[in-house]
Amino acid sequence: MPAIEEYKYGMKLDVAKVIRKSPDLKTCSVMPKLMTYQDSKGDLKTVQYQALSGCRNSQ
Repeated sequence: MPAIEEYKYGMKLDVAKVIRKSPDLKTCSVMPKLMTYQDSKGDLKTVQYQALSGCRNSQ
């Protein structure tokens, strides 16, 4: 697995193909996630980012 780079707002990503993403957890909070992708040159890269997990309205 390639070195993990932390995503920063506005960062340009050259994503040609998504290889793997962290699964969506059933919690309602902001969680760190990972995405491994192949860029247009064929290199694999992994980025860590913050995302709101799969919240569902309980009503």
